[in-house]
Amino acid sequence: MKSLLLLLATLLAACGCPRKQQPPQLSVANPAPTRSLATAVCIDPKREDIATGIQIKAGCWYLFTCQPLLDDAGRPYADKEPALLPATADGSYGLVSRVFHFIAAERLASARQPHNRLRVRRVENGTPATFMQLFGCIGDSRKVPNLENEAFIIGSCRVWKAPKSGRLHVFVNDWPNTSQVPLGEGTPYSNNCGALWLTVTALDVATTPVRLP
Repeated sequence: MKSLLLLLATLLAACGCPRKQQPPQLSVANPAPTRSLATAVCIDPKREDIATGIQIKAGCWYLFTCQPLLDDAGRPYADKEPALLPATADGSYGLVSRVFHFIAAERLASARQPHNRLRVRRVENGTPATFMQLFGCIGDSRKVPNLENEAFIIGSCRVWKAPKSGRLHVFVNDWPNTSQVPLGEGTPYSNNCGALWLTVTALDVATTPVRLP
C-alpha cells in the first residue's frame, strides 16, 4: 500500500499539481468582482458626500459589504496621507488613530473650532460612531438637519432594513480639516487617501435576514 501511495505521489508531482494562487491586491483599477444582482460603488474618501445613485425602498432589506482599496497612487484607505491613520470601513485602528478618535469624538476639540469633530459621534440608540467609519444616509448628508438621527453605520458588512424610501448617499465619518478650505486647498477631507469598494444587494422580501455581529 505504501509503495502504491508513493507511486501516485510521484506521478502527481511529475504531472505538476496546480499551485494555490494568491488573491490579487484590490485597487481602484482592480476591484473585487460583483454579483449580478448587486450594485457596486467606488467611494472616494476625499469627498464629503457620495451619491450612489441607488434607490432605496422603505421596508426592504439590503446587504452592504465594503472593502478598502488602493487608490491610483497605490495608497491604502487611510486618513492623514501617507497612511498615518490606517482604516477599514469599520473605522480607523492603531494607537495614533485611537488618540485622534478620542479628541474628535469627545469634548477635547477646540471650542473655537466646533466643526473640528466627527460628523457623527453617536448614532442608532446611542451607539458610538468610529473615526473613518463608513456611514449611509437617505438623501444628501450635507443637507440633513440632524445627521445623527438620520445616518446609519454601514461598516464592512451589514444587513439593514430601510426605514424610508429615497436615494442612498454615503460618507466617511471624518474630522473635517476646515482650516485648509478657505486657503483653496481642496475639501475638508482632502488629506484622506485610498478608496472603498461598496457593494449593495437588495435582498428578497421572503428572505429572513441573518443578524450579523
